[in-house]
Amino acid sequence: MSNYNKDSLFSLIKSLNRSEKRQFKVYVNRLQINADAKFLLLFDTLDKLEEYDETVILKKKITTKQQLSNLKAHLYKQILISLRMSPSQQNNRMQIREQFDFATILYQKGLYKQSLKILDKAKFQAYELEEKAIAYDILELEKIIESQFITRSISGRADQLIEESEELSLQNLQTNRLSNLSLKLYSLLLENGYAKNEEEINKIKNLFIEQTKDINLNDLKFKEKLWFYKANVWLAMLIQDSDYAFEYSKKWVELFYEKKERIQQHPVWFLKGHTYLLKILYLKKNSEEFKFWYDQLEKSSAYFPSTDNVEALWFITKFNSKLNYFFINPKENISPFLIKDILREIKLHQRKIDNHHILILYLKIAAYHFLNKDWENSFEYCQKIVNSDFYIQEDLHFYTYVLIMMNLYDSGNDLELDSYSYKTHQFCKKMKNNNSITRKISLFFIELNDLYPQEKIKAFRDLDKFLIEAESDELLRRNTNYINLRRWIKDKI
Repeated sequence: MSNYNKDSLFSLIKSLNRSEKRQFKVYVNRLQINADAKFLLLFDTLDKLEEYDETVILKKKITTKQQLSNLKAHLYKQILISLRMSPSQQNNRMQIREQFDFATILYQKGLYKQSLKILDKAKFQAYELEEKAIAYDILELEKIIESQFITRSISGRADQLIEESEELSLQNLQTNRLSNLSLKLYSLLLENGYAKNEEEINKIKNLFIEQTKDINLNDLKFKEKLWFYKANVWLAMLIQDSDYAFEYSKKWVELFYEKKERIQQHPVWFLKGHTYLLKILYLKKNSEEFKFWYDQLEKSSAYFPSTDNVEALWFITKFNSKLNYFFINPKENISPFLIKDILREIKLHQRKIDNHHILILYLKIAAYHFLNKDWENSFEYCQKIVNSDFYIQEDLHFYTYVLIMMNLYDSGNDLELDSYSYKTHQFCKKMKNNNSITRKISLFFIELNDLYPQEKIKAFRDLDKFLIEAESDELLRRNTNYINLRRWIKDKI
């Protein structure tokens, strides 16, 4: 996994496709004076590099070390201006903002009626697309123009603007509250993980109730409903209530199917909703519902706008779902080219994907090879995770070690198994969120190699019994979903 993020300018240039690079050249060469501009020479140099290297730039004598920072900043700005003008980068929000900017220019030029005419059209479009924050900005400019009595149309117009402004303020306030709550719950999930006891569950529930006690779902528009459903999904994930999570992730997704144009307008949130819905169905091992909703998602992909961000998110969701469906249906035929497709797409999208998502895919590829008794390839992909230079979530790290030990046991590599069981036990003791399951598993593998064959069956049965009991505890059940350890144990018994 190359780290493209060492330099912002370099990562931006590497994100450009061939068409965008050509458009940038046309844009900077529109004036003859730019033909040999230093920033264009810098662009060409960076475009040819595989990794960012400042010494290469300085050797080209494009600029001095002291001036390089300013030249890079100028080039960065020029690329963004060029992209801003590209039709491929346009979306509804940007188009409304552009109309707002045009209206501002006309107002400053003293062409007030022309400004109001554009503002009225932009405001109508903002209402249609439920872009209430932009609509509020438009209203504020309308009030500025009208309050100067320039158009002599203030009679009756003032009441209309006041009423619109007050209604939008209330809607924006509600949206703000729900989005803040959603963000707060999501940050708790990332920072502290899932609730570990009843005290934490009650604390989270009380926070949610306090922020939503006066919310009437019937009064909410699309955007407010979306934030409300998101907040409920984060709440369900935090308290590990899978039925509750399914209910609200399904509502989240169905909100988009009510009006298909919403998928094109907000593809990221549509994809995110499906991601959580499919994740919950995977955890519930509900293959029939899983297939139904994945098929719906695949049909809807025709509505996705062609942007780097959406393509990267669709890649993650699509291949995670294909592998998850295989894991809950191990007899399901899976294309032998699937892994090659995933690896090719990882290389294509790696600069746009969080490294954690790539490591999760590596774990699933390792599990896929393990189920096919390809221990060598399974071990190789596990090594890509544990030897990664990037931050690894500790539960992902632990269960990668578990899969390694399963590999070593099945392949008969007793010496390496001893080494890794010790490493895993040491890692488990240092884990911030270790629990009875992680401790039991790490001790099991340490003891396994010292047992006589007739004693191993009892050890496997004891661990299976322990995991069955652990699965009855909602707060522990999630830990049994990383690796299907029980299926492996049953094979051994």
